[in-house]
Amino acid sequence: MRYLYSLIRFVPEPATGEFVNIGAIAGSDAAREWAIRTVGNLARARRFEEGRGLLKQALVAVELLGEMVDTAMGELELDGVPRMSEAELLRISAEWRNIIQISAPLPAIAASAEDALDMIFDDMVIDPESRRRMRVGQPQLAKAIRRAFAEARIDASLREKPAVEAGGYEDRFEFAVANGRVVQLIRTWSLQTAGPGELAKDVHAWAWIAEKIRAGGGHVTVDDQKLDVPKDVRMVAVYAPADSEEGRRAIGEARHAAAEIRATLIGYNEVESVVRDARTALGT
Repeated sequence: MRYLYSLIRFVPEPATGEFVNIGAIAGSDAAREWAIRTVGNLARARRFEEGRGLLKQALVAVELLGEMVDTAMGELELDGVPRMSEAELLRISAEWRNIIQISAPLPAIAASAEDALDMIFDDMVIDPESRRRMRVGQPQLAKAIRRAFAEARIDASLREKPAVEAGGYEDRFEFAVANGRVVQLIRTWSLQTAGPGELAKDVHAWAWIAEKIRAGGGHVTVDDQKLDVPKDVRMVAVYAPADSEEGRRAIGEARHAAAEIRATLIGYNEVESVVRDARTALGT
């Protein structure tokens, strides 16, 4: 897949043009995928600014770039924050000429936007503590699940965004796996783009309807088709973890809830285990 990428440059003296690369953006309108990554170690940039306090100002602009990427990926809707796109990347590369500058977009061939950033960081960004910026959100989680089911050739059983009803309550899951009736329900959470309070609210809603399903079953509606959900349906939640203490507490609450409702929590790097569980449930 063809992606466009730009380097994020910290330029303490725009008049001289000297800069240090502190990150990169990559994405594709066709793939509907964008990602941003910043260096984990800013020591080189701090030495470059010579204690003038400019880096703090520059990071405000970098945060705006992150919000633009999140808006493009459906993670945020903020007034006045444009959606990142190929045209937007070209625009800001031409207009941002202050202490944060964006290099002219160039093409890269990669399997994903994150893979493109891997190549860019290896070749063009000096960072002894290189790490991914915390931008694994709901769209990336859903894409990973779709890809895993497609590779296992059981994607025909996958139903997206099912409305689940049980005990007089309704909630929406990310996926249902069905072969005449529902055999697996999948929820996704990102601790990297959702705040801990937002996640806690979603965990409580998930646990509530799951209890109703365990008590008496339910049904899902997808594309005007209604399918039964048995009491013993397999329930899985796939999550992207965060580095913060608040995020760890939130996922701890989710683990407790999962134990209560006999569900399984799985990190996004272990999506294949969701597919194995689905295969077992489908009897394939």
